[in-house]
Amino acid sequence: MKSKYQTIYERLILRAQQRELQGYCERHHIIPRCMGGSDDKSNLVKLTPEEHYTAHLLLIKIHPKHKGLHLAIRILCQGSKFTVRNNKKYGWVKKRLFQLNNVVKQCPNCGIEMTLQESRHKINPNRCCSYRCARLLKGKQNRVTKKCKHCNNDFESWPNANQLYCNRECYKKYYMKDFKCIECGKEYKVPNRSRKKFCTKKCGVVYNWRRRKELKSG
Repeated sequence: MKSKYQTIYERLILRAQQRELQGYCERHHIIPRCMGGSDDKSNLVKLTPEEHYTAHLLLIKIHPKHKGLHLAIRILCQGSKFTVRNNKKYGWVKKRLFQLNNVVKQCPNCGIEMTLQESRHKINPNRCCSYRCARLLKGKQNRVTKKCKHCNNDFESWPNANQLYCNRECYKKYYMKDFKCIECGKEYKVPNRSRKKFCTKKCGVVYNWRRRKELKSG
């Protein structure tokens, strides 16, 4: 014979399955996972916070000796053992948090409008729209201004980086020198400290072979 709590629970689930909720709602497992229930759609139903709280209380009344159901209701409360909460207080808190998290804000890095619920970077207090924007914003905040060693223009760089030039062209102009291959006459740039004499290893072999031949003939 069914208990009165079982009957109330079944009516609550049946009513929830025959409607569509607007606004904040919570998913509830009809057969709890701690009792072997699955995550299939047939075992899930949308409830209001008040109904969700009441449903777990009814499950405890139906199965009073099941430890997992008692742990579930404790997680729902999330308060101290001296705090007594009813379904109205629990529902008000959950709905209030939902409203606060759905305030439309702009990403501080790219300017895209989003809600705090959509924000992926929960650790960052600026709440960027993605991890990439959070990293870029952190990089912009931590970067320092330096002077280019060649053109004396200001540029931004990381504080621990050994960057001395604003771009690759300034680096080439300051640090590279014009070089002409002794064998083929090809011109290109090499570092100032380079002792290179040939553009390729082949030019070096041909030059040394010809030089030895001239010494032997001479």
